[in-house]
Amino acid sequence: MVNTVMKLDTFACVKKLETVGVPATQAETHVGLISEIFQGMSSTEQTMRETEPKIKIKLKEIEIRLNAFELKIENRLNEFELKMENRLNEMENRLNEFELRMESRLNELALKIEQIKGTLNTQIAKWVLSTATAQAAIIIVCIRLMH
Repeated sequence: MVNTVMKLDTFACVKKLETVGVPATQAETHVGLISEIFQGMSSTEQTMRETEPKIKIKLKEIEIRLNAFELKIENRLNEFELKMENRLNEMENRLNEFELRMESRLNELALKIEQIKGTLNTQIAKWVLSTATAQAAIIIVCIRLMH
């Protein structure tokens, strides 16, 4: 902050005002008011100079607290992200296990279907063979009866 101490020569100001026709009491009153304004400005500047370091300290404290808060939030976000990654991995593992179980079940069902097909093919072959045998026997009987 710039130190602007201004000195006012009140006597010279009153004399200048009187030379331009301002009555002495009025000139003294004007100069007195101006002098008070300068003093108020000077004390305001002094107050500002005195409070500036306090304000800087408070700003630094706020900055430190904000940084701590930001770090706390960042840590919590990292923890949350890690939990979500773990849960996602867990879900992927469960999905992979489920997929393996379903694949195994499908293989078991395919094997049972093949076994049933084999059994059916055997039964069909027996039926065809027994039907063919029965037909052959009937044909032989018919031929014998005709002779």
